[in-house]
Amino acid sequence: MEIEDLQHIANAFKGITYDIKWESNLCFCIGSKIFAMVNIDSVPTRCSFKQTADSYTDWLEQDGFISAPYLGRSKWVQVDDIRRLDKKAWQTILEEAYAEIFRKLPKRLRVEIEGI
Repeated sequence: MEIEDLQHIANAFKGITYDIKWESNLCFCIGSKIFAMVNIDSVPTRCSFKQTADSYTDWLEQDGFISAPYLGRSKWVQVDDIRRLDKKAWQTILEEAYAEIFRKLPKRLRVEIEGI
């Protein structure tokens, strides 16, 4: 997996935008809220993503996964190398992260995005 592969997956989601934050983080956003971010300067490439409370601890039990720095209390997970997972796994991760953030957006914004 490469960063472009993750972007390709995310491009299928409604209302997706990208932003560079903190100089080296490509942020995947919905309604200006981040649901995943890739550190474009790290080698290997690290990625952090939002998770549900139920699956958060499951990820932390796997090699290469930690509580995301500064975001762990909000149930964010960081993987030390995006190549640890295949395309199918990333599809699921990004869909779940997107859905988790999307459902917390104001109703007006959710309706607007779904109408796109």
